[in-house]
Amino acid sequence: MNGVETSCDLGRGPEDVLACADGSVLTGLEDGRILRLSPDMSTMAEIGNTGGRPLGLEHLPDGRVLICDATRGLLAMELETGVVSVLVRDPPPFCNNAAVGADGTVYFSSSSRRYPIEHSTRDVVEARPTGSLWQRAPDGTCTCLLDELYFANGVVLAPDESHVLVAETGAARVQRFWLAGPRVGEAEMFVDDLPALPDNMSIGTDGQVWVELVVPAAASRAVWGLPYPLRWLAVRVVRNGPATLRLQAMALDWQGNVTRQIDRADAGYHFVTVVREFVGALYLGSIAENRIARLELEASHEVRHAGGRAASDPALCCRVPAVICHAFMRAAFAHAPSHCENGPRYSSICRTARSRMISSDPPPIAMTFTSR
Repeated sequence: MNGVETSCDLGRGPEDVLACADGSVLTGLEDGRILRLSPDMSTMAEIGNTGGRPLGLEHLPDGRVLICDATRGLLAMELETGVVSVLVRDPPPFCNNAAVGADGTVYFSSSSRRYPIEHSTRDVVEARPTGSLWQRAPDGTCTCLLDELYFANGVVLAPDESHVLVAETGAARVQRFWLAGPRVGEAEMFVDDLPALPDNMSIGTDGQVWVELVVPAAASRAVWGLPYPLRWLAVRVVRNGPATLRLQAMALDWQGNVTRQIDRADAGYHFVTVVREFVGALYLGSIAENRIARLELEASHEVRHAGGRAASDPALCCRVPAVICHAFMRAAFAHAPSHCENGPRYSSICRTARSRMISSDPPPIAMTFTSR
């Protein structure tokens, strides 16, 4: 399949993947099962079941696997017995992704206080910042490090543990929170204006930060420029379209520069939510597929990047039913520009949309949101 190798049939929604030292791969499914796949991905064995919806997976120093469960919170599972332990008794809602320090400290994201996973599209489109980044100390103490994030998602920890990165799917950006040094306790932008919405993040064996880009961001930016009542309405009247078949991912250095970029429309594996680099191969997971996938990096058809910051695609590639979307945007931009242009979500793409929407007829193509 165009260089993309898929596993045996697992079951719905292997959202994250985690490679082990022996070459086997762990993943979690929509029905709560945690599976271990053989190195060639041809066979699988069930380790256990969380009783919820497992998302992010990470190795713990004591040999257990850390599980971010969207409904049950932060968990740990014994790989030999499948026994599950609850790490946070009163967890923040919608636990999504995590990173682990050498001493067992866990940094994890809570995506939304407003919506559960089945309505995550609403959170992203409505663009109300209720996500957060948390720290769980080895003694079990939990501290909120960052609040008011736009759908907090992927989390990675710097190798020297001086800072932690958190992706905001609902803002197409990644923030850095300093854990040590002269700026300890401060947050800053790591990368902004990404070309697509970031999902899970991971550190590869190549030492780079790999960011999965789940759907193009231009559509969301156009909607984010609308007043909130129209954003609320749009996500409830617009029917979801087919999940994107486009595979987009990028690798960043620790200064936020793009070092590698993957952009393929022919991968044949859709709605990719994670990419993990492991010894020269990219392992892929998807919330919509029944298999995981692997792509050799040398055969990935990557877009060579000479460095520099990530840049957004200026094309308005949203796919919203044309008449409805055009009417919403035209009314909002024509009659309530102050709600958009003075707001924190307004961007050059929204200004372009405003000028086009006020003066143009409805676009000839049908368009549909393709978020989770």
